[in-house]
Amino acid sequence: MSRGLLIAGCAATATAAVLGAGLMPASGAAAGPMPASGAAAGSAHSAPRAGAAAADTTPPSEPVGLTPRTVYRPGVAGLTWTQSTDNVGITGYDIYAWSYSSPVTGSFSRVQANFTHTATQVTADVIYLMPGRAHLFYVVAVDAAGNRSVPSLLAMNRATAEPPNMTPSPGPSSPPMPWDLRVFNGPAPGYAGMQWATSGSTSTTHWPVFRRSSSQWGLGDDSPLPRTMVRIGGEASYTFQVVARDDAGNLSNPSNAATYLNPSPSPSPAPSATRRARP
Repeated sequence: MSRGLLIAGCAATATAAVLGAGLMPASGAAAGPMPASGAAAGSAHSAPRAGAAAADTTPPSEPVGLTPRTVYRPGVAGLTWTQSTDNVGITGYDIYAWSYSSPVTGSFSRVQANFTHTATQVTADVIYLMPGRAHLFYVVAVDAAGNRSVPSLLAMNRATAEPPNMTPSPGPSSPPMPWDLRVFNGPAPGYAGMQWATSGSTSTTHWPVFRRSSSQWGLGDDSPLPRTMVRIGGEASYTFQVVARDDAGNLSNPSNAATYLNPSPSPSPAPSATRRARP
């Protein structure tokens, strides 16, 4: 055999060995990666992982029917409400409280509570409150993705005083509840006006007015008159409730809720392209 034929034969044998091992020759156009054993050829993209789903961005429904209940333990106030619903499932509730102090504090604080659940109702014992003090409460439902509901309407309850008594004598009296709350356009853009009906003496009474946004309640005004105007933000609507308070900090039950439709809401921001994963 000639030397040329021997070299050509060795080259052909080496090329066949390379191709048989699943490797591509260095010369020529680049090719995509070889499919793994058992995978279908013809596509360079991985198939979606089994069970992958779009991020959950749907918030739970608003907790409704928030009602006070008596718990005979010092510094505890009881609440109950109807279970919220969610497209995936509720994982818990956050409770917030406000009480009168001087100077007046405008924000609610998150408080601790012990919960019990049935198929339709939630019961909470809010703990570590100042005994004998009247508080306003609201509740927010939370799901596994961290989505939060619109806050519930307000409810008033008084933390049990020491020592608790199963047949208590009359405690501090509450001022008469205001009613017939009405809202209307304020004197300037960015304000809502409102007025409400009252009963009883007003000589030692103020009316704290509370404003609900899509995420929280806050104090809008502590008015000495049964009417006021409150600054609003850029959301499409705000809900208001008002309570009466006396100089000792006793609070009435909240009034009816009245919703104000903002005539000039700010444009909503564009949704984010990414969603931060929960830690």
